[in-house]
Amino acid sequence: MLFAPIIADQNLIPLLEVMAAVQGRGRRAQPKRRRFQTDEEYEEEQLLLDLEVELQQVQELKTQTQQRVNQLLQDQKQLEQQQRRLQRQSDRRDAGAATARMLQLQESERERLAAAEAKREREEKEAKTKAEEAQRRRVNAIETQDGDMDDLDAFLAQDAANF
Repeated sequence: MLFAPIIADQNLIPLLEVMAAVQGRGRRAQPKRRRFQTDEEYEEEQLLLDLEVELQQVQELKTQTQQRVNQLLQDQKQLEQQQRRLQRQSDRRDAGAATARMLQLQESERERLAAAEAKREREEKEAKTKAEEAQRRRVNAIETQDGDMDDLDAFLAQDAANF
């Protein structure tokens, strides 16, 4: 058998005890020099030890996996909270932008109305000035008889007579 030379090695038993102690299985009382009657007993013992090691590794992996899953769930919650916070900030900023645009449009409308009012007042003032000028010309106008405007001397004489 394959294990026959290993069984003959007297150093194997203490090595197994040290490995068991390092792996946390030192609680088992094993005789210092345990000898197996058959290779099958030795193989079964080795399989049992291997299965215990594998079980411990699987349990450690399970614990690590559970910790990682918990960490990922925690990270996911934090990311969701951060996403909601960013969405709220974006919504506030968008609402602020809409409000700012509305205020800008209102200000533009006020400026347009003020310009239209200033233009209307200016046109009214010009119209009033023109009306006053026309009235003043009518008052000061010399009405000529028979279209005698061509004769400057007659015009000046008539103008002097009015004053």
